[in-house]
Amino acid sequence: DRPIHKAVLSGHIKIVEEIIRRIQDPKQVLEIKNDNGYTALAYAATGGSVRIAECLVNKCPGLVSVRNAKEHIPIVVASLYGHKDLVRYLYYHTPLSDLDPCDESDEHK
Repeated sequence: DRPIHKAVLSGHIKIVEEIIRRIQDPKQVLEIKNDNGYTALAYAATGGSVRIAECLVNKCPGLVSVRNAKEHIPIVVASLYGHKDLVRYLYYHTPLSDLDPCDESDEHK
């Protein structure tokens, strides 16, 4: 895991904010998956921290569409862990095409 993954997984909001503040190329850094196929936002989805998710999504909005090794987007991961507030937050930031399981244009089908 990279430092951002470890900080998110541990729930250290201040460290996450500092790492994000220093990132020059957010897409390149934040969309990196670890060996388990998780981005930092996927880890935030398991932990349920809306504040950490906000930091990540504000810096790199495309994270909401990055799938893990099981092909789940972060909103699905958050719902599997029962994090209602985070699901609500991610719902408003996830493109409708990612939320529609019947979308014919979905390249992941």
